[in-house]
Amino acid sequence: MEDAATQLLREIAEQERTSAVDTGGGSLWDGIVGAGKDLWDDVTDGVDNVVDGIHDAADNVVNAVEDGLSWIGQQIDFSAINKAATTGAGHLSHFLGMAGQWLDGNPPSLAGLAASAGLVLGSSFSTGVSVLTGGHVNLNLFEDGQPYAGEPQPVSNSSDHPLQLPNSISSIFGGVEDAYNVAGTPGTPDGDVRIVSVEQPDGSMAYIVNIPGTETWGINGSGQGRDLTSNLMVMAGQSSSAQRAIELAMQQAGIPPGAPVLLAGHSQGGMIAAALASDPGFMDRYNVTNVVTVGSPVNGVDIDPRVHVLEAQHQGDLVPKLDLGGLDANFNMPGTPSNVTVVTMDDPPRDALGNILHYAPSPIGNLVQDVRDVSTNHATDLYKNDLANTSKYPGIGSYEQDPSMDVFLSNDPDRVSAVDIPVSRR
Repeated sequence: MEDAATQLLREIAEQERTSAVDTGGGSLWDGIVGAGKDLWDDVTDGVDNVVDGIHDAADNVVNAVEDGLSWIGQQIDFSAINKAATTGAGHLSHFLGMAGQWLDGNPPSLAGLAASAGLVLGSSFSTGVSVLTGGHVNLNLFEDGQPYAGEPQPVSNSSDHPLQLPNSISSIFGGVEDAYNVAGTPGTPDGDVRIVSVEQPDGSMAYIVNIPGTETWGINGSGQGRDLTSNLMVMAGQSSSAQRAIELAMQQAGIPPGAPVLLAGHSQGGMIAAALASDPGFMDRYNVTNVVTVGSPVNGVDIDPRVHVLEAQHQGDLVPKLDLGGLDANFNMPGTPSNVTVVTMDDPPRDALGNILHYAPSPIGNLVQDVRDVSTNHATDLYKNDLANTSKYPGIGSYEQDPSMDVFLSNDPDRVSAVDIPVSRR
C-alpha cells in the first residue's frame, strides 16, 4: 500500500511539473506535493516501527512463557505423579469391577467392598497430594510394587529354626511359625516362605508351602509385602504382590505341574492361601489339593471345590471375624461349602495377671486385658498347641486322616527336606 501511494504522489508531482512548464508556473504546488510525500513517509515509517515493536514484544513474551514452562517442567516430578496415579487407577478399576459384578447379580463380600473402597480413598488422597506438590511429596499410600522371590536356602538340622517333620496338622503349622521366625534374619530381611518337600514311595514329591501372616502394618509400599496394604487387597479379592510372591517362591523351589501341593497359612497367610486356591489360573498351573488356614478371615472366598480345606480358629480371635462371616453386599450370609472343615477352638486360658485384669472392677484394667486377649487368641504358639489336641477337636484329627493328606504326612527324616525362600516387594 505504501509503495502504491508513493508512486501515485510521484506521478502527480511529475504531471504538475509538466503543467508548470507548459504554463510557466507551479512552484507552490510542487512544495505542497513534496510536503505531502514527506508526511506520508513519516507516517508509514512510524507504523513500521510500531509493528516491529509489537513483533519484538510478542517474541519476548513467547520466549518468557517457554522458559517458564521449561522451568516448571524441570521442577515437577512427573514420574512420581504417574506412579501415584497408576496406583490409584488400579484400585479404582478393581472397585468399579466389584460394583459391576454387584449390578450383574453377583454381589461381592461386604468386607471386600469396604476394603476396596478404603484402597480407593487412600490412593486417591495420595495422588492428590502428589499432584499439588509437583510430585515432591509422595505418600505412596497403598502402593504395592512388584513381587520378588530370591534363591532357595536349604534348611539344615543346624539351622536356628530347623525342619519340623510334618507328621500332623500341628507340626505342619509349625512350619508356618518357623517362616515367621526366619524373616528378618540375614538372607531373608523382608520375609520368608518355607517350602517342605515330602518324597513319595515312587520317588515323586509332594510340597507344603508355609505362608506367614502380616509382618508390618505399613501402607506405604515398604519391602515387606505382607502389610496392611496386602491385607486390604487380598480381602478385596485383588491380587497383591505378597500373593504373587508366593507363586514366585514356588517357581524358585521347582514345584512341577501335577505335584500335590498343600498351602498352609496363618492370618494373612491363610487369606493368601485361600486366594490362590480360588484363582483359576493358579489352579491350572499347580495341583493344590489341600489348604489349611489358621486364624484367617476367609469366609466367602470361593475356593476351588476340589480342594480339601481346614479352617481353624479360636472362638475369641477377632481376626477371622474381619470377613463378617462372608456377608455379601446384599446382606446374605453364605453357607459352609462341603469341601471345607471349620474347627472353632476354645480360647487359650488367661494367666494369673489376665484373670486379675479381666475380673477387676476397673474399666481400664478390663480394657488392658481385652487387648491382651486379642493378641493371645491370635498367637501362633497357642494355635500350634491346640491344633495338636485332636482328642478335644476331632475335626482336626479327621482332616489329618483324610486320604488327601497321606502324601504330606511323614515321620521319616530321610524323605523330608525344606528350603527357605526370601520374598519381598520391590
